[in-house]
Amino acid sequence: MDVFLAMNGMPPVVLVEEKWGDADLPIAIQDIDRKFCTIPHYSSKMLFIMAIAIAGDLVCFGKLYLGGKFEHIKTFNLRSGLKERVYCVRAAINVGRWARYVLDNNFVAPITFPMGKKQVQDRRELTILSEGVILKKYLKVSKAQRGWLSHLYKRLSSAAQRKVRYLEWAISVATSAAKSTVTVRLQPFGVVRFPQSLMEMRSALRCVLTCLADLHKEGWTHLDLRWSNVVFVAQHQWFVIDAEFARPIGSAMPEGLVLRDPDAAMADEGADCFLVGVMMQDPRSRVLLSGIESAQELAEYLYNPIGDARRQCTAAQALGMSFVQDGS
Repeated sequence: MDVFLAMNGMPPVVLVEEKWGDADLPIAIQDIDRKFCTIPHYSSKMLFIMAIAIAGDLVCFGKLYLGGKFEHIKTFNLRSGLKERVYCVRAAINVGRWARYVLDNNFVAPITFPMGKKQVQDRRELTILSEGVILKKYLKVSKAQRGWLSHLYKRLSSAAQRKVRYLEWAISVATSAAKSTVTVRLQPFGVVRFPQSLMEMRSALRCVLTCLADLHKEGWTHLDLRWSNVVFVAQHQWFVIDAEFARPIGSAMPEGLVLRDPDAAMADEGADCFLVGVMMQDPRSRVLLSGIESAQELAEYLYNPIGDARRQCTAAQALGMSFVQDGS
């Protein structure tokens, strides 16, 4: 049995693994090491989580460092008498106090993907987190979209062929014509959160524009760019996710988009650039970018059509602008 102890929607702060007999304690510790995966949802102040390995009447407390190393603290034998049991309960109470301190001080960020299996009814997709890999299953997918998703994740953004920088990549892709589904196992696993500083805003926009420049170079568009589809993985590493609506340049615009370029008759580079401009017009973005002339120039370039003609801006051109390049 394994248990994740955390507030709903949060990554684990205490990991518990239980086995049947005393002799299985080393196996319980090994399983803790194996099952825990370091994800970027932990604050830099978090060096470890707590781990409890239980086997028969043995209860082992330890630290599980975010790099994956288990450090033994104390093992209690509950058969040794009342005093040993009291000490074990005290240790468990202290672990609970530590976990409360971590959660109260926001040292962990919410996980936006459900952990574990979930029944699905009348949904467009299912997303599951399992040991650091995102399993996403697209439901009721048309033949054309199955082909697009398969091409994107097999030829442009797979573990073997990472042609598009800062785009989530697929470890595996499986399509089913009979069930009209596409199932992909994806990495990296990041935090859906808004940039917290001007430095992070600049870094996030640079990563998004780099992703789009690579994607457009390959003849593809994303078409569903918004802050909820950009995840933080590490410093200066922000990844674009959710390529459900991605399709080749020149294709018809898909139905069901939350936001879209009102001037776009078909999928093109300008449609993606417009959405990055919308991200920069977000009230939270405007607070961070207020008074910065180079940021305003970039936002206007991306967001506004040039004259009365169809928007001609490109992500490659935007990458060369001063706000992205040198922070001026």
